[in-house]
Amino acid sequence: MYSANGTWPFAESFSVTAVEVFFVLSGFVLGPQMMLCATNRNWATLKTFWVRRWMRTIPSYLVALFCISVIFKQIESSDFIRYATYAENLFRQHNVNDY
Repeated sequence: MYSANGTWPFAESFSVTAVEVFFVLSGFVLGPQMMLCATNRNWATLKTFWVRRWMRTIPSYLVALFCISVIFKQIESSDFIRYATYAENLFRQHNVNDY
């Protein structure tokens, strides 16, 4: 149902819940792997794990951020720079537009 202020409350609630469930499941899947590497002091494997994880997530994040910023004409905004450098909430919330 579409509300008067232009939002979809059910869709927004569902998407927030889905993201939270995803992070919980990721913790159950990835946590034991990282803990095993740390307890065995297998730092090379842990480093490889993190590099692979970053290479799977960071490029797609930056491409999506760039595309959304171009679509909404925010590519030159300070918000884009903060999100691209992972500093959007470093000290306090300064963002005009929340992605």
